[in-house]
Amino acid sequence: MFKIGIVTEIDINKVMVRVTFPDLDDVVSYWFPVMQKKTLNDKFYCMPDLQEYVVCLVDENLESGVVIGAIYSDSDKAPEGLSENIFYKKFKDGTVIQFNRETQELEINISDGKHLKYDGSGTWHIQGDLVVSGNVYDLDGSKNHIDHIRDVYNGHTHPGDSGGSTGTPSQSL
Repeated sequence: MFKIGIVTEIDINKVMVRVTFPDLDDVVSYWFPVMQKKTLNDKFYCMPDLQEYVVCLVDENLESGVVIGAIYSDSDKAPEGLSENIFYKKFKDGTVIQFNRETQELEINISDGKHLKYDGSGTWHIQGDLVVSGNVYDLDGSKNHIDHIRDVYNGHTHPGDSGGSTGTPSQSL
């Protein structure tokens, strides 16, 4: 049978919780595993919070069961302004990951104000620093990577006023 309860204890290592059932005079369950999307080759891990409303599939004695998911309640409402095309995940610190499968837009808004967005048309927008370990290639233009551009810039000279050449740039790229 299905029962709705409130998470009152969590064992993060065993991925199990104990659930209190208010409609059964606050009976507390045995340890129930928390269902995950995948656990063998691909690993998912997402635990409900303490005091979160969850749906459990249980036997009639509440001796065995499994938490199959969390649900919104009157005190914990679903985010507003979303549609059936939106995948949305908001973390406790305010960080949000949102993907619109209709427009192909992907946004990651970090709680400290950093922002990453793919606008669905092939362009990435980054607010914050970009650090790349490896080469960056311009496949639509000169087909050069940043190291090559740096070498060309740092070694270039210009014709001088007196007919000779100037030295290499005083500031390196």
